[in-house]
Amino acid sequence: MSILTFIYVGLTGVYVYISHKTLKEIKQQADRAIKEAEARDRQFADQLKVSRDAADAALRGVQTAINAERAWIIVNAEATGELPRKGHLYFRARNWGRTPAEVTRYSVTQVPMNRDDEAFPPDPQYQQTELTYTKYVIPKESFRVEDYSLGFEMTDDMWETMNKRNQRLTFIGHVVYLDLISRNEHETRFCYFLSPQPGIGLVMTGPRNYNQHT
Repeated sequence: MSILTFIYVGLTGVYVYISHKTLKEIKQQADRAIKEAEARDRQFADQLKVSRDAADAALRGVQTAINAERAWIIVNAEATGELPRKGHLYFRARNWGRTPAEVTRYSVTQVPMNRDDEAFPPDPQYQQTELTYTKYVIPKESFRVEDYSLGFEMTDDMWETMNKRNQRLTFIGHVVYLDLISRNEHETRFCYFLSPQPGIGLVMTGPRNYNQHT
């Protein structure tokens, strides 16, 4: 091997050694940078989680305060008179909340139905009765939703037809209103059947989503 070749091989070896060492140091620096970045990311993620949890807690606190102060419309159903055929039915709504409610619509539908849940559609079908002028109901105030005088509205033939079909006179209704704090829309749903037994009156019926408050 000539001296020049020896020198060339030697220089190449040194270059390879230095290059390998340099690349190794670069890799180590990169690994350290990645770990530092991951640590910063974890710290940043932890900070975000803390901020998010604090925001969620604050939101829950605000929602709790709103729920405590908002309007709550509850419907009461009452039956009087010679039940069932000559009775009188009254559906009254009352604001049991602590702030006024803005009522936008309400309705009650009277229909003969079987008592089992399979007879009910998955979602109740309500009359489209948007009020021309919304009704403001202060706390503890009541208002009329619907009244029925069965002696005038039901004939003996209608009663007999329902009895033969094992049906019950069923009342499906709702009240839709806004609370004046958040302006969120709420709905009170109710569903009752009239017992064919004398003196019993109205009995809650239907699937759960027919009787609920939002």
